[in-house]
Amino acid sequence: MNTLRYESMISPSAHDKHWEFARIYPQGSDAEVALDQVADDQELSHHHRAFIHVERKQPPEGFESDPETSERPVSPHPDRWTGYYSLSLQDPVKEKTAIGWRLGKGLPRTHADAFGGEDRGVDLLLIRPRTSSKNVGQVHARIQFHPSSGALVLFGLHQHTPVVYKLHDETEPVRLMQGQGYALYQKRNPFIVYKLHYDLVFSDFGPQQYSEFQSKRNEWLYGPEDRWPYLELSAVPRREDVKRGIVITHGTRWYGASGRVSPAVEARTGKPLAVKHHQPTTPSEMFAISREASLGISFKV
Repeated sequence: MNTLRYESMISPSAHDKHWEFARIYPQGSDAEVALDQVADDQELSHHHRAFIHVERKQPPEGFESDPETSERPVSPHPDRWTGYYSLSLQDPVKEKTAIGWRLGKGLPRTHADAFGGEDRGVDLLLIRPRTSSKNVGQVHARIQFHPSSGALVLFGLHQHTPVVYKLHDETEPVRLMQGQGYALYQKRNPFIVYKLHYDLVFSDFGPQQYSEFQSKRNEWLYGPEDRWPYLELSAVPRREDVKRGIVITHGTRWYGASGRVSPAVEARTGKPLAVKHHQPTTPSEMFAISREASLGISFKV
């Protein structure tokens, strides 16, 4: 497989990249050719180009340029654009009711109707408009911030063909049909849209960058600071984020007499939760915990 080489983590300059927090790299020849065709589209809108970062491939090994006419080698073969899609806190997406990005095939529209009802209204063009959709078909995906937790969630958008999300610690991937989602909690998140393979890689922020990014993201999502919810939840995946069954815990923030409590999100939705870890030492404590759990289940809505 001819994949695009990149570092396992990104070390961005947040201010220079408009607070870029993730990149989507095409993996394999189908996705690379698709990106090349999109980047080469002369009619692509400025809105769509804002999410694409590309450069020319290096010429074949051993090819030498004429030093009198060129400072850099020039390939005798047609060049191909290579690169990635960039997810950052840019204003065009902020104006959407459902803040996020739609992936698929689309017409070169302005951002005003990028989410406008038709499947062809997308932000991240996986294949070139006005071309065959054999590598995408009717399949589209959406990447969206959860409105409460701020978790980034991958959704499927087709009722018959899923978007496939691969989990590093599980054998079977998750298949996302229309309306089904999964919180992107891994540093590197492989997913497949029909025949096109991608890796979504989150930025590796240092402590200060992370704090600045979290504040910027909350301001971008929620407005004034007094409206920011769930500050204990990770803004991007952190080392302490762990999948535990149907939830993803974000470290431990509170300790009590009978255990500890972790902020968390529901894996399938990104909904904010709190997970209590009990450490019973006596039968009576075990009975009390069981009773508390039973009461909690009975009041579940």
